[in-house]
Amino acid sequence: MCRGERLSSRRAFQRVYQQGRSYANARAVLYVLARPEGCPRAGYTAGRRLGGAVVRNRAKRLLREAHRLTAERWDAPVDMVWVARRGLVGAGLKEATWAVEDLLRRAGLIRRAP
Repeated sequence: MCRGERLSSRRAFQRVYQQGRSYANARAVLYVLARPEGCPRAGYTAGRRLGGAVVRNRAKRLLREAHRLTAERWDAPVDMVWVARRGLVGAGLKEATWAVEDLLRRAGLIRRAP
């Protein structure tokens, strides 16, 4: 099983935004771009409209942790970009995990929990 890697360069983010598919709910947006092989890679972002640096960093940490909690249920070679939405501000880990699972399910990357 692969250990999740991070997307970090602006070029990688832009490629996923432009060539990938998007899925959204009230708490987050997921952009997915399939790759031929390799481990899944993910990047996390939050726009300035969300709030100050503390709020944006908390939102990204929530997305990162919720994504980590679901990572053992799938291992697809994709690049993902997670974008926090206003619905994530003030949400707890349970709500963030629900939002992440919902988006991953809609993207076809995981099935319902056993």
